[in-house]
Amino acid sequence: MTDMIRLWMGSCLIVTQCLLGAVTPWLEGLPALTEAEALFARGAYQRSLEAYQGIDVKDEALTAQQQRWILFRRLDSQWRSLSATQQPDQGPLMEVGRSLQRVVDDRDASQGVDAMEAALLESLGDFWWTSRNRRQWNQAWSAYQRALDFWAGSSELEVARDRFLNILWKASAVPQARPYEMYGSAGNYLPVDVLEQATRIARTPEDRSHAYYLLARSLQQRWGVQARSYERILRAFERATDTSTQHAWLDDALAQQAQWLGSQGRAEQREDGRWSFLPDYPAALKVWRRLLDLYDKEETRHHASATRSVEEILKVRADLAVDHAFKPDSRIRLHVRWRNIESFQLKIYSMDLVQDLALTDKGQLGSYQWIRSVETPSQEPVFQETVETEDLGRHDPGHKEWVLKESLPEGAYLAIASSGGKELSREWILVSNLMVTARASSNRMLVWVCDARNGRPIPHATVRLWQQTRRGREQQWTSFDRQSDAEGLVVMESARADGSSWLITASKDDGQNLTMLHHPGNRRGQQDQWKVYAFSDRPAYRPEETVYWKAIVRQRDESGYITPAQADLKCRIVDPRGATVFESQVTLNAFGSLHGQWEIASDAPLGMYRLELKEKDDQWVANHTLFRVEEYKLPEMKLSFDWPDLEEGQTPEVPRPGDSVSLDLQASYYFGGPVTDAQVQVRVY
Repeated sequence: MTDMIRLWMGSCLIVTQCLLGAVTPWLEGLPALTEAEALFARGAYQRSLEAYQGIDVKDEALTAQQQRWILFRRLDSQWRSLSATQQPDQGPLMEVGRSLQRVVDDRDASQGVDAMEAALLESLGDFWWTSRNRRQWNQAWSAYQRALDFWAGSSELEVARDRFLNILWKASAVPQARPYEMYGSAGNYLPVDVLEQATRIARTPEDRSHAYYLLARSLQQRWGVQARSYERILRAFERATDTSTQHAWLDDALAQQAQWLGSQGRAEQREDGRWSFLPDYPAALKVWRRLLDLYDKEETRHHASATRSVEEILKVRADLAVDHAFKPDSRIRLHVRWRNIESFQLKIYSMDLVQDLALTDKGQLGSYQWIRSVETPSQEPVFQETVETEDLGRHDPGHKEWVLKESLPEGAYLAIASSGGKELSREWILVSNLMVTARASSNRMLVWVCDARNGRPIPHATVRLWQQTRRGREQQWTSFDRQSDAEGLVVMESARADGSSWLITASKDDGQNLTMLHHPGNRRGQQDQWKVYAFSDRPAYRPEETVYWKAIVRQRDESGYITPAQADLKCRIVDPRGATVFESQVTLNAFGSLHGQWEIASDAPLGMYRLELKEKDDQWVANHTLFRVEEYKLPEMKLSFDWPDLEEGQTPEVPRPGDSVSLDLQASYYFGGPVTDAQVQVRVY
C-alpha cells in the first residue's frame, strides 16, 4: 500500500492551500499572489518560486502580512523545488532550510503563533521530515508540535480540525519509505495524548480508523504491554480495523494487530494477582485470514508473512530434540515440542551409523537433514510409548522434557514421532564412549578415533567418510571406507577437501559416533588473498600540510599468511572527487611494507582520501580510506558562563520550574581583551 500512501501525502499540500483560505485574509486582493498560490497548490514549486520572486515585496501596496507571506513562500517553494531534484550536492537545499529555521528562531516568541507562523512551522517540519534523504524526526517534530498547538487552540474549528489531522498524517508516514517500513520505523512515534485528541476530533470513519491505528502503535511503543495499557491497545486496534473500507494503512493495521494478538493478546491473572500476557492465536488467526481475504498478493506487502503465519498457527507438529550424546547407563532425556496435536507415538529404533546411513545426491548435511536418509528400520523398536500432550485446541505450542524410564545399551538410535501413521519428526540418540574428530586441508583429510573417557586411540575402527561436492547446481555424495591405524588415525592424502562438506562415521564393537565439517575451499581470490593495513600519521590534515603514510601488506597461501617481500605494486591516492592526486610504482621492502609522503595542495578538496593498491595486471590489492582533509579556522574568542555571587567551593542551587536564573556571560579574545558590542544569542535546552 506504499504507493497509495505516497499519493495521499502528495495531496495533503493541495488540501492545505484550500483550507488556509479561511484564516489567511492576506491572500485576498492581489492577483499575482493568488496566481503564485495556485501554482504552489499544484506542486509546481519552481514556477511558484518564480512567481513569488516576481512580486516586489517593497511595493507600498502590500501589507506587512503580505510581505512576510511572500518572503516565507519563496523559501517554502525553493526548498520543495530543490528537494524534488536529484542534485547530489545537498548544500543549496540545506542553506534554504537553515534560512527557514532562522526565520522561525528570530521571531519574537512573546507574540505567540498565528496562522501564518503555523504554516511556516509546518513547512519547516516538512523540510526536516519529508525533503529528500532527510528524515530528521526530532527537528521536524519540534516544528510540527508548535503548529499543532496553534491549531488545537484555534477558534476556526473546521479548518483547525483538518489542519491538525493532516499534520499528524504527514508526520506518521515515513518519507521515501522502503518496502518494509511503516509508522514508527524511522522513530516517528507520535505522543499518545496528541493521538487521543485526534481520535476525539476525527469526523470521518477513515480519519477515526487512522487515528486509532496510530494510537495503538504509540501505546505499544510507550508502555509495551502492561495492565494499564493492555485494554487500551486492544480497543484501539479493534476500532482501527473496524471498517469495511480498504484505507491506505488498513493492511498495516491488520498486520500489526495480528502480530500483537499472536504474541501478547491474551491477559491472564496469576494467583499472586499479577497479570500475564500470552499469545491469543485464535484471535490472531482470524485477523490474518481477514487480511488475506481483503488483499491479493500484489496489493499488500504483508501477504507473504500473513500466509506463513496462518500456516504456522495451523501446522501439526511434534518435534524431538536431544541436547548431547550420553554415556552408557545414563538417563536418556528428550525434549518434545508439539502443536495442534492431542497425542503422538514415540518409537526408538536401534541403528548402525556406518551401515544404515545412505546419503543421496539430494541429501543435505546441515541441521541434521542427513538423518532423513536413514530408512525407517523394519525391526521392532527398542522403546515405544504414546505421548499425551493435553492440547487445549487453542493452537498453543507445548513442550516438555521426556525421560526414558530405562537406560539404553551402548549404540546409536533413531527416534521417530508420528501420528495417524504419518511421521512428524525424527532425531538420533547416541550412547557411546567412542569419539571421532576430523580436520581437513585443501588436499588432505585427517580423522582420529579415540576413547572419550581417557583419550586413548581406538585402532581398527571402521570409518566411513561421506563427501558432498557441488557440480553447478547439483550436489553429489561420495563415500570412502577406511580403518583406523594403531594411533586411531585415518589419513586420506588424495581427498580433495576444499569446497566440500564431510560427514564421518566411526564404529567399533558397540561404540559409534559421527562428526561433520565443511571446508570452504580456495575460491578465487582466497588462495592469494591480500591483506593490507594502511594508516597515516594523523587522521585529519589541512591544505598545504604534508601527509606521511605507511601500508603493511600480507598475502595468503595454503600454510597461512606470508610476507610478499619485493612484490611490485601500483599505488595511488584518490581525492573525494575521484581524481588521482598521487601515483607511483612501488616495490615492497623485506618486511612487506611501503611508505610515502604527499603534500596537500592549497586548493585540495575537503573530504576523505583513499589509498588504492593494485598488482601489475591491475588486479585489486586494497582500497582503504587513508585520511581526510578539513578546513580549520582558529577560534578568535571564547565564551564562559558563571553563576553570580557564588563563593568558592559553593554549589549552585538547582532551579525549579518558575524560578528566575541569572548567569554572567564573559566573552574575551584569545589574544586578550574583552569582546565589546557583540550580538549575543542564547538558547536554553
